[in-house]
Amino acid sequence: MKKILLLTMLFAFVSALSAQITQERADEIVLERINQETQPYIVYAKEGVQTETTITTTTGEILELDYSCWVYYASDISVNCFCGFYLIVNESNGNLLEVKTKNATPEGLAEWTVLDNCGKNGINDDLLYIHAKIENAAQYSNVAVVKLMGVDVDRDWNKFELTRGDWKDDGFTIELPKTVTPNYLYPLINTNGLLITIVNPPATMTISNENVKIGNAYFWGFDNEDRWVVDEFYPFKMINGGGNSKSVFLTYVDSDVIISGYTEGSIIYHGFDEATGATLLLAGEITTTYSINWKKGWNVWSYSQLQNGSTFTEQWTSISVCELEW
Repeated sequence: MKKILLLTMLFAFVSALSAQITQERADEIVLERINQETQPYIVYAKEGVQTETTITTTTGEILELDYSCWVYYASDISVNCFCGFYLIVNESNGNLLEVKTKNATPEGLAEWTVLDNCGKNGINDDLLYIHAKIENAAQYSNVAVVKLMGVDVDRDWNKFELTRGDWKDDGFTIELPKTVTPNYLYPLINTNGLLITIVNPPATMTISNENVKIGNAYFWGFDNEDRWVVDEFYPFKMINGGGNSKSVFLTYVDSDVIISGYTEGSIIYHGFDEATGATLLLAGEITTTYSINWKKGWNVWSYSQLQNGSTFTEQWTSISVCELEW
């Protein structure tokens, strides 16, 4: 039998407001409340103002609202929690009502808008969780677990498992390890040919800590029999509405480091001879600018490269986990 959730005031109402509450103001009210939490949350918003709305949860419970309001659901993404609460903002006066639930997410949550996709990561410096809602998730129906894979420097750069998270609700949530053992890290300044390294930094760039060691991690999908079925779930950052994107990396550093300035050099790239159809090796010039501020622990940052004839421009930029798409 379906149960009706009683709307009980669990916390004090916010101060009453004289004018009707816009969606932007309702968003602010909800995020101000979420920012009081110590654990990470993902906040979902039901589209549009709701009037006499009925919400059915995945456990068959029913939440009935008989007034105009903005409706949100905050999902606690702590490991093995599977809990959350509804936040209802009265459209007429801004009063905030909270309804606690356990294992009672709203049906059709995938159609709700993600209001805050980073939980506490957008507020604190520490990056503790990755929550990924995967685009075109239906094509990954055979994925049961997503593993965060590192690289073992001492064993021919073989991949190894750092941690894992269950595939759930068209994505995954992974709690990142607080530390990474030294043999899984390598010097930022070296000549091993990796993308995320710097060779002989010139005077035009500054590295605040040249002894820092780093390590990158990747998201692989595995099925119920622990077979590797997805080589990488790839985060990216949108540049503009045209669909352009930047490559994004998840990087661990063993101490704080700031990288700024630029480097200039030569590059060999592949070109195409329209007359003969041949592929050519051509020489060009490249400028790389750095705007990196990594804190000890996990960081996300973007890498981009643009080409204009034989001239290339690269950028390394620290970004917030809130900006990621999957």
